[in-house]
Amino acid sequence: MVDRGKLSSKSWRDYRTVCKRVLKVFGATTPIASLRPKDFRRLRESFEATHGPVAVTPDVTRTRVLFNYGVDNDLISQPSYGTEFEKPSRLELRKARQAKGKRMIPAEGIRAMIAAARPQLRAMILLAINCGLGNSDCERLRKGHINRTYSPSI
Repeated sequence: MVDRGKLSSKSWRDYRTVCKRVLKVFGATTPIASLRPKDFRRLRESFEATHGPVAVTPDVTRTRVLFNYGVDNDLISQPSYGTEFEKPSRLELRKARQAKGKRMIPAEGIRAMIAAARPQLRAMILLAINCGLGNSDCERLRKGHINRTYSPSI
């Protein structure tokens, strides 16, 4: 699917990472038919041991995609996930975000990063603080998107 452009390389890496976790938790020789809700609860707990609730959400989804692929292609029968192998609730996600507080970098910190950064990273930092661009936005930015008549004095 990656070769045909139907799946990104990043998605493939994410699925592969989840597959490795599934193998680590369940073992490579465990028959899928023997998996029970308690096994999936153990898998979710392993996600929670290394991730916060926000990151657990895509891991639960990717695990379900993995098993659904097997079901859809007649490779396995539908496993029983149970009630504890669900994505974190909205309440759980909201509480986790609130517990972290605002993620603000003081002006002195930003100035220090700009001063220490190489030209490309410096440009990305300036685009982030002045235009609200994130990593993906900067990655997709092309020369044609830039107004070449403007010269900032920094």
